[in-house]
Order: sequence, then C-alpha cells, then structure tokens
Amino acid sequence: MASFDSKAKYMVYTTCNRAYVKNEINKNDSNCVLMESDRKGKSWAEPERLPFCSDSTKEIHFGHPSLSEDGNTLYFSSNMEGGQGGYDIWMSSYVKRSKTWSDPINLGPEVNSAKDEMYPHFYDNALYFSSNGHPGIGGLDMFVSYGRGKEWTSPKNLLAPMNSAGDDFSIFFERDKKKTRRSGDYGYFASNRGNNMGIDNLFSFTVVPLNFTVSGYVYDKKTNEVIPNAKVTL
Repeated sequence: MASFDSKAKYMVYTTCNRAYVKNEINKNDSNCVLMESDRKGKSWAEPERLPFCSDSTKEIHFGHPSLSEDGNTLYFSSNMEGGQGGYDIWMSSYVKRSKTWSDPINLGPEVNSAKDEMYPHFYDNALYFSSNGHPGIGGLDMFVSYGRGKEWTSPKNLLAPMNSAGDDFSIFFERDKKKTRRSGDYGYFASNRGNNMGIDNLFSFTVVPLNFTVSGYVYDKKTNEVIPNAKVTL
C-alpha cells in the first residue's frame, strides 16, 4: 500500500518480505516496514526507511500508511509494543525543523481494541479504518472516528451496504473537485463478500449528499396564534 501528499511529490509505502536469516535476524531487517521517497521530475529518489521502523524485528510489522491532506500527519497500522493488542492504528507527526517523523503515538483504546485495527485512511477530518475487534456484522468491518492525537470519538460502524458478512477493508475516498465524473464524493474498498473462496475484489461507491426539506408553523405559546415571518434556527 502507498500514500501520497496532495501534490504527489512525496510517497510513503509498505515493503514486505525483506531478506532475513532465521535465528540471525538483522535489526535493520523486517518483514513489513514503511519507506519514503520524493519525486524529482518524472522519477523517484532512492527510498529510505522511516526512522521508527529501524529497530524492528521479524515479528514487528508496519503497514497501511495514510497521509493527512496537509501531509504533516501519518497514520499506519502496526503490532509494535505499547498497543492495545493485535494490530493497532498509530500516528506520527512530521517535524519540519529536523525533517523527520516523530515517534509514533498509539491512538488509544477508543479506536484500538484487543484485536486488529488496520487500513487507516484519513479523509475530510475523519479517520476511516477496518477492525475485527469492534462490534460489527462480519469479519473486518469499516468504521469511522473523529478526533486528533489520543482523543477520538467512539468508532461508528459504516453498516450495510458498505459492510457485509465478509471482510470489508482498505476504504479510500477521492473527492472529485471538478465534478467531471460524478456528483458527490466517491471512493473504493476491498471485500471478499459473496465469495466462498474468500477472494478479495474491488468495489466502488458514491456518497450521496443528504438533502432535507422542513416545513411547519411557529405558534405563540400563550395564544396559540401563528407568528408570521418567525426566524427559526435548526
């Protein structure tokens, strides 16, 4: 998986299955780690491992990066020590002065459970992710939470038809700013729904704006007469 900044000139991605020797694990090797690279012209620079991945072992994994819209916050999934259990969602902030990423912060027990939270995607001031530890309707369900740092709202299940009895994960939103393809925001996710072999397929969706029409009357509480031209704030 990969994530780009708004100008597509900076990328953080996951690389896995790096070479290692059993029982002689080099501390600089890991099964899954996060790498970064800058685009210069039409080519990408030699990738470098993110600093907090350097001391990982074969049992510690880092993956599923998602950059915030301003590119200053990185969300990812890891089973590193200090979490709530299984794979958790973590975040790191970019320090401009030292031009590096800060030590990761666990998003806490509101977002993370004793099981697995993975595939984070930060979009429109909301954190979307998949979990098999929060109440759901299948294996991995997709959730949304709002907040920052360690303060987050209780995850809300996206429910059907977004979630199913199978595994639903890796949600990604893409805003069509020019409205050239379809109305509203749209995106994609992966799911093995309706497949007895557990094969994952890609699905697309469109977010339809909710429009409400409200009508009624405003009455005087004492006389019960209608108050004309009343200003109502909802």
